[in-house]
Amino acid sequence: MPNTNLPDFKQGDDKEYNLFFKRANGDAIDITGWTIWLTFKENINDLDSQAVIQKKITQHINPTQGESSVHLSGSDTTTLLGRYFYDVQVKLINGYIKTVATGFVVVVQEVTDTKL
Repeated sequence: MPNTNLPDFKQGDDKEYNLFFKRANGDAIDITGWTIWLTFKENINDLDSQAVIQKKITQHINPTQGESSVHLSGSDTTTLLGRYFYDVQVKLINGYIKTVATGFVVVVQEVTDTKL
């Protein structure tokens, strides 16, 4: 499981995370029927109900080729500021739950606060 920090982004911005699921040999993993969660928390021990963001994805871009994405809207990120713990968990079609990525993400203060 990779421990990877996500790139910083500005509060109030939209953010798209493209997810690709592949085997060690590079072959795509069919994610049809999978559920994916992206969760941001201020403290790693916070309950999921205390998460600052938690997105559940069941519709994938190209599931047979292992492609999905998570979209955070500007309204999702407008109140965020600082460093957050994150993880990506998946629920496989057999019911197994696996954490596939963890790390930190930093949301920095926007300069322009007027929404276009």
